[in-house]
Amino acid sequence: MKRRVVLSPLSLLALRVYLHGRYTPCVNPSHSRINALSYQLDFVNYALRKLYDEGALRLLLADDVGLGKTIMTGLLIKELMLRGLAKRVLIVTPRFLTFQWRRELAEKFDIHCVERDPRADCVIVSVDYLKRHHKQYLEEEWDLAVFDEAHSLTVGARGPTQRYTAAEAAASKARNVLLLSATPHHGKRHDFVARLRLLDPSVDESTLRPAVKRLVVRRLREDVKEEAGIPERYVSPPVVVEPTEEERRLYAEVIRYVKYYYDAARQAKGRRRRALGLVAVVFQKRASSSIAAIKKTVEKRIQALQQMKAGLLKPTYDVKTETEALRHVVADINAIDRELEQLHKLKQLAEAVKIDSKYQKLLELLERHKDSKVIIFTQYRDTMHYLAERLAALREVVTLHGGMAEEERKAAEDKFRRTGKMLVATDAASEGLNLQVANVLINYDLPWNPSRLDQRIGRIHRYGQTKPVFVYNMLVADTIDGRIYQILLQKIEEIKKTLGKVFDYLGNAAAEKEFLKIVEAALAGRSPEEEVDKLLQQRAVALKDLEELLTSDRIKIEADPRCTDVVTDDELKTLILNTLAALDPRSYEERGGCIKVKYPPRELGRFCRGRCLTEAAGFGGQCPERITVEHPLAKAVVEYHISQLPSAVEVEVEKPCFADGTLWILKGEAKLALPTPAGEREYSLAKVAAYFKPGNTPCGAEGEVPLSILNIAMEVNKTNQAPPPPSDVLEEIREELEKKARRICQKLLDTIYTETSRKLQELEKKRGLSPTEREELKRRIVAEQNFWTQQIDKACQPHIAVAPVLTAFYRPLGYLALGVEWATNIINQGKEGEEIVIQQEEAEKCRVLDLRDKPLAGIDLISICPDEVRLIEVKTVTSLNSQIHIQPIEWETMCAKRLDQLRKIPDRRVIDAVALAKALKHHTYLYVVDLHHGLLRKYKNPCDALAPHIQQYIRTQTKYVIPYIDFIKLITPTTEVKLKP
Repeated sequence: MKRRVVLSPLSLLALRVYLHGRYTPCVNPSHSRINALSYQLDFVNYALRKLYDEGALRLLLADDVGLGKTIMTGLLIKELMLRGLAKRVLIVTPRFLTFQWRRELAEKFDIHCVERDPRADCVIVSVDYLKRHHKQYLEEEWDLAVFDEAHSLTVGARGPTQRYTAAEAAASKARNVLLLSATPHHGKRHDFVARLRLLDPSVDESTLRPAVKRLVVRRLREDVKEEAGIPERYVSPPVVVEPTEEERRLYAEVIRYVKYYYDAARQAKGRRRRALGLVAVVFQKRASSSIAAIKKTVEKRIQALQQMKAGLLKPTYDVKTETEALRHVVADINAIDRELEQLHKLKQLAEAVKIDSKYQKLLELLERHKDSKVIIFTQYRDTMHYLAERLAALREVVTLHGGMAEEERKAAEDKFRRTGKMLVATDAASEGLNLQVANVLINYDLPWNPSRLDQRIGRIHRYGQTKPVFVYNMLVADTIDGRIYQILLQKIEEIKKTLGKVFDYLGNAAAEKEFLKIVEAALAGRSPEEEVDKLLQQRAVALKDLEELLTSDRIKIEADPRCTDVVTDDELKTLILNTLAALDPRSYEERGGCIKVKYPPRELGRFCRGRCLTEAAGFGGQCPERITVEHPLAKAVVEYHISQLPSAVEVEVEKPCFADGTLWILKGEAKLALPTPAGEREYSLAKVAAYFKPGNTPCGAEGEVPLSILNIAMEVNKTNQAPPPPSDVLEEIREELEKKARRICQKLLDTIYTETSRKLQELEKKRGLSPTEREELKRRIVAEQNFWTQQIDKACQPHIAVAPVLTAFYRPLGYLALGVEWATNIINQGKEGEEIVIQQEEAEKCRVLDLRDKPLAGIDLISICPDEVRLIEVKTVTSLNSQIHIQPIEWETMCAKRLDQLRKIPDRRVIDAVALAKALKHHTYLYVVDLHHGLLRKYKNPCDALAPHIQQYIRTQTKYVIPYIDFIKLITPTTEVKLKP
């Protein structure tokens, strides 16, 4: 005979699942296959709150490298998709990051994007492809546009770059925009302002400070280092390689050849100047990379000139890449023989080098870290292959370069993670790699774009790294760029001593063009020291000003108290499995932690809509199919319970703080339809609040409480009583929704004012107009603004409705069966036991944080002691006939991973840094106060002993009830304290 669940604590859990996922600005991390940290969740919660409050989300996320900007973005996209707020998403990245983004979103968030197809719902496109084809992406609006590495969207002295123009057009077609960059400015104020204008076109120099306060989120490593757990980074002083005599002669001849091409370039103009300079750059950089690279380069150059001489290859100055320059550019077609003679000399000098001093120095570094996984970065594949071939005899070597197909890249990364000891990779592969499995990085050559060094280091010094990171930069003493880098790094360290961390990112020190100018100056005989010093002094002042602005005026994210009680996988599992078991236990079966739903129970049929069947689904990552709150089965179970839920209930609890009082779950909704030049835009605003009014309780306070108060219920019964909620609370919700609606209207008006200002400025610049024509056009522009202003003011009258979803009377456990006096007595005994524990902990010189009024903390107390931090749940018994009641959230906390247990701390600001550091080595405790025997029994990490037996004590679907006489046989106390009479 099938049993039907009419009303139980599961019904209240289902209500919480429903309300939390739709009406609170709180991300549910169980939607993804990651263990997100609190600061990452705080950002996503803030972004959701901003979207709900203002109707649009437009932010610059400027966190330090390695803090997980991709993870935060993935969490946000997933949450917006699940809530129906983002059906079409555009992600714009550097070219080499498109694959990484696609893979991360698919593997960690089950978000499947395609590349380039503008018709798809989730599209990833490189910024350079967008600039060439941006019109394809402007035909329809995007719900969310994400721009990764947004510092590449620049505006220079000559105006916006093509990348910026394309991004500006795409951002204008997106309702929500998110910019990502660890280096959000280049020390150039106008460029930073332009970047913020992608979020809000009204930003200008005069409004930069308030714009930062509302648009920029920036967390530094030191802000979150305790939680992120990112270890220290040790950057060695430059590893300077002293060349052998043979190598010195080779480098001298390379410089002579490079100077020949630089001199030719200085006398040329336009494309010819650029092409000749590119040949010089290629030789200079490859000589610094490795003997093998310069040797290969010389051989390729000889072959190309011989083909030109024979008429088989046509010279041209229309080249874009280094390879094209080597094959097609010549300084003087009539002097090929002389150039070939010089190149043959270079080849002979390269072949005469018998000892590679740079490679020998590399071996010394590897010997220091012979037990570590090491990554060696180079700019060139020739160097990569050379190193891999020689190092293969020492360790297992994996190679990675930009020419590899996606599956090859993935296979190489996986191999390095599993068995590889050494990875040799090119810069083309460094963008997008997340290889925290390694903690030693050797830059075998240094790119002329210093920001690439930041990218290389960011591959291993990031969220998820567990070991100290060691970085080595190798330089060759007799090369020009080696000398410049030596000076650059030395000067940066000097500036840090006086101006702080303005050059923490080398990309802030010099761009590639500026580095190239210093090289040219050195070749022309000018002092590189003076050139570097002049550049850095100019940069440092501008950087310091902007960094101070970001530090002082960035958005300060506070943890949202509504977001401490997200629905966990365990709670969802409890809800679904207990519902299936109650309705029809034969409808499903469990195997290896996965469940197979053979058919839906009859009561779920109309809610399943034919989509509830599963083959092997689970609530974690071990099953082929993952069940989240948005899974059809979960939705059906939630809808079923809500359909059974009356408007008023009586709830029995064992928590003293909530054992007497009334709870109202209130929902307010506001509808707003605003006219715009692009058509009517609809907004739907909502507010859900749990409001508790205590009766005679020892610690309950009147006011808003987390939705998790629904889930401390031990018994639930229907009642016909339903007193109205306090009128002032209803009015408060109504006023909050009205303020949100007004903010949306004002935001739209601000956009219209900005557009009017832009049109008037363009009109002023327009030539060839008579005064009458100019005045008429101005009149039309102002009239258009007045029209839309009046329309919006008229329409800004939201329809607001506020009403209770549920009224619940909270009573002590046993209230209905045993009477008020008995139930109240039990509650008072529980309070007495808790007070005894607090006194005992304080006597042991511990500082006690009381969490008894936090319904979903899973513990009663946090005790910060000299030697450890204790997360304590207290139970009180009066005889051997007593029972130990354990709620699911209490059991979950006892058995959770340490990081998840720490998330139960409601407000980290109450714990100082020392205590939080100790909390990383905390333990859970179950304290049992035996009033009959006068004993306090402390059980350290009780999950280990109780887990094998706990299921046999499950009662009423959602709690465990263990007879005390059984309990003392199952588990031995760690410590036993005799209580004072």
